[in-house]
Amino acid sequence: MPVRRIRNRIDNAGPAPARGNSVAAVGAGALVLALLLGACGEDDPRDKAEAAGPAVSSADAVSPGPDTPVAPDSARPSPPQADLPVPSTAPDTPAPPAGPLTPEDRVRLAREAAARAAEAWEQARATAPSGPSFILTQSGIDQTGNWEADKGAYKAAFGNACFDMRPTATVPRHPAEAEIRRADGTVFTRPFVGPDKAFARSVPDAIRAGCGSPHVPFLPVTGVALTTGTVATSDGQATVPMWELTFEGTAVRGRATAVLSDPVPPRLPMPGAGPSVGAPNGKATVSPDGRTVTVGFIGSPDVPGPCGADYAIEAVQRADVVALAVVAHARGPQEGMVCTAIGATRTASVTLDAPLGSRALIDAHGQPIARG
Repeated sequence: MPVRRIRNRIDNAGPAPARGNSVAAVGAGALVLALLLGACGEDDPRDKAEAAGPAVSSADAVSPGPDTPVAPDSARPSPPQADLPVPSTAPDTPAPPAGPLTPEDRVRLAREAAARAAEAWEQARATAPSGPSFILTQSGIDQTGNWEADKGAYKAAFGNACFDMRPTATVPRHPAEAEIRRADGTVFTRPFVGPDKAFARSVPDAIRAGCGSPHVPFLPVTGVALTTGTVATSDGQATVPMWELTFEGTAVRGRATAVLSDPVPPRLPMPGAGPSVGAPNGKATVSPDGRTVTVGFIGSPDVPGPCGADYAIEAVQRADVVALAVVAHARGPQEGMVCTAIGATRTASVTLDAPLGSRALIDAHGQPIARG
């Protein structure tokens, strides 16, 4: 009897990014994670689909908000995955083997994907400033307050950085370099960027060209203040300068870091990958000695039988990258089973050959993972 399966991407793979005063972020070194799910049936059809390119799914979708460009009159291009452009030099992604994946196939694909992501990360980081890194795991844009019921168009304007700077919105004077201070006392700098660039960092020019339409009007900016805020990085909390905008006719205020995130590679396809464990969905914790890394993610339930799974990590360790692939091992024969698409919070750990140190944490799609 052929294997039947109900298996969709998990919509609630992680909490939505908070729109409060904190903005998440991720940092230096690199740790790659690939979640290879196969506990509830035959070969995942995404194993082949992602070889051709990443697909947009409910797990990858982002609800419109301050960080999400809105195109009212045309198709919406995907926003960039990083604040700064990076070389398009990601290694080629081979197609997975035909037919159901064996446990050995999954381990091999995990290690290969980890190595590709680590290579792409190293290439992107080659263009980054020297010294400590500053890498945001989520957007550097935030807001305080909620949009009033009659201000739906303002919400779209904010997301597209469609601003009308009124005479009172004078940009305060500031130094050329912005100070970034980590919780551990490390202090370094990055170039200041003005409020326009800070808020438009993830909005393609084609989207901003639509500013001023009835659905996306220009948002009147009545004030610009330079303040500070706390952001999460892979090296812990950091305090950075932030722009704060006040708007006409609403109590909402917009905030954006006055520095841009260091470059990271674009999201890579990964044959056989499950849901991303990069920010904002996943989080890693590191033991006091720096050698044991534990990662949380959404996977198969921790139940007996073929619909449950155990997870192990395959590690690819480099000088600036630790690439981890989380591999699923089914707990029983799957033939004839129908497994529901219920996701569960799971964890997996690995002991490294040497302390993680300042190496970055990224998933197998090349995206950074926050350290919790």
